[in-house]
Amino acid sequence: MKAWLAREKDSEYATVVFAETRGKARALAMATDACEDADFCDIDVSRKPQMDKYYKEGKKEMDWYDDKDRLALVKECRFYCVESDLVECDQCPAKKYCSEYEERLEYLKDCEEYTETVHCKDCEYLMFSDCYGECSQAYKGIVYPDDSCGKGKKKNAEGEK
Repeated sequence: MKAWLAREKDSEYATVVFAETRGKARALAMATDACEDADFCDIDVSRKPQMDKYYKEGKKEMDWYDDKDRLALVKECRFYCVESDLVECDQCPAKKYCSEYEERLEYLKDCEEYTETVHCKDCEYLMFSDCYGECSQAYKGIVYPDDSCGKGKKKNAEGEK
């Protein structure tokens, strides 16, 4: 059985299916998430011989949600998550082979907005009104010490702004 990379033309989503011929691969791809709404003629398929070894009797498609299949897709075909956050990436079994994971890490390290979580008790925007704490930037209303909005800035060592 041969492995085929299948995707709808001009789409970033793809899958790997197993079929004997290009036409059968295209027909099989129509039933996948990557190509489910595509017209038969709008599905591109290309051979991926390095994926042939992952075929098992009765297997029609590589399963992105299976850890072993995901590892193979990332390692052999350079697949990556299109819509994910770094937490999800960090838990991925294929992160060691994923070029996007490394790029996202580098981007976050270089990004000015990337900071560790700042809790309200440590935030320079914390102000006190009567008997409660408030956010002076109105990111949140009344706040508790361990609240966090994701936009806070850490106070300096002396606790001043």
